[in-house]
Amino acid sequence: MATIYFVVSWTPKLLSQMGFADSIGIYASLAMNVAGAIGCATFGLLTTRFAFRPLSTIAFLGMGLLVLLLGVVPARAGMLVAAACLAGLFLNASISCLYIVLAQSFPASLRATGTGIGLGAGRIGAVVGPYVAGMLFEHGFDRAATCTVLALPMLGAAVLLWAMPRDGTGAAAAG
Repeated sequence: MATIYFVVSWTPKLLSQMGFADSIGIYASLAMNVAGAIGCATFGLLTTRFAFRPLSTIAFLGMGLLVLLLGVVPARAGMLVAAACLAGLFLNASISCLYIVLAQSFPASLRATGTGIGLGAGRIGAVVGPYVAGMLFEHGFDRAATCTVLALPMLGAAVLLWAMPRDGTGAAAAG
């Protein structure tokens, strides 16, 4: 959630700090959220035809790679808005994955507790991600370096999800 909330909370501010009108940042945020709704619905439909785990891995990997892209895309409004829009597609799909992975990772007797603890940890990430971004910017990190640091949790999650055991236990067994 650190990566997700970094993108959601910092994209409009980054565009504003880059000299674009506030309306461009708001438009990028709007485009990201509309694309997010489309990405979430598309992910849901794809899970009816394809295995969940590979789709989830793609969602997490896509989000991480698109955060990297947000860091290096040239400072042109159209390109930044397009990158934010693409990130939005994977952003909400990866949130959907998180809830499903958590629920499927615990036996029925521990599912509510395990999912609750996992979601609580995600809320901590939702606070930490934007805070870390602010600290990185304050200490002289540029957009590319900050996006790289904050893409790492999502890329790491993609690797961990792919590496989950496939022995019939937990989320990995679903795909």
